[in-house]
Amino acid sequence: MPVNTATLNQLFDGDLGPIAVQEAKGAAARAGRQILQDGISASFGSSSSQIDKFLTQINSKGIARTNLFEVKLNPPGQVNNADIGAALILRCESVSMPGLNLSTTQDTNIYGPTRDIVEGVTYADEISMSFIMDKTHEIRKYFHSWMELAYDPHSWNLNYYKDYASGTVDIYQLNDLHQPTYGVKLWECYPKNFGPLEYSTGSANEIVKMTVNFNFRYWTDIGKYGGARPQDIPSFQFPNVENVISNAIRDASEVVPFGGGVGTGSASEGTTTIQDVTLE
Repeated sequence: MPVNTATLNQLFDGDLGPIAVQEAKGAAARAGRQILQDGISASFGSSSSQIDKFLTQINSKGIARTNLFEVKLNPPGQVNNADIGAALILRCESVSMPGLNLSTTQDTNIYGPTRDIVEGVTYADEISMSFIMDKTHEIRKYFHSWMELAYDPHSWNLNYYKDYASGTVDIYQLNDLHQPTYGVKLWECYPKNFGPLEYSTGSANEIVKMTVNFNFRYWTDIGKYGGARPQDIPSFQFPNVENVISNAIRDASEVVPFGGGVGTGSASEGTTTIQDVTLE
């Protein structure tokens, strides 16, 4: 924006009247804002351009909503009930999708500033789910039966870990069409505890809800591993080059060429002997 230098000089010298001074100040302020806006636009693009990019990103990738989710419990076979399992999908009111943490320790065996190095991977100790209770408390009985796999209610003897922790839990993020877009599978799950149910005569329209806390060992990305555990999927490994060469030499030494051999054996013997083979 062009600036009248003569007017600015008159303003600084005090030769302008009060009205002219105000007009000159306003023009200077507008010029400053324009210069600032031009600089920002040159560095970051115009504000309208940024808004358009943001809207394009949102429209193409969408937004994950907290109320669009699905939970599927896969308990051990002793307590597996298809009817209750289907009801739990509909009656699960809230759930937390677990995170991931890299355990670190300080590396002091270096010169200069210390650094943190990874010493292991840990997952959340437990997750909580809230369910809308049915009239006959079949959901409560369901989780109670699952927890009883960990101990004998008659003798209080404890059972093996695999007897009660062989279940899994699937947690899905859904899109607006209620289709899964992301999911995690929790392995070695079992209900650790469920909370008390509160009753009161002063609340006639309150719904009974039960919160269940689950323990699990780790989780996997369903989109990456499906329903399999990573350790059950064979990973590709590059073959050992020395073994490949050694095996090739061994196989070559056992080959019997048609019509005779090459090397120390005679043609009539039809054998091949390779001697003094070394690898540099």
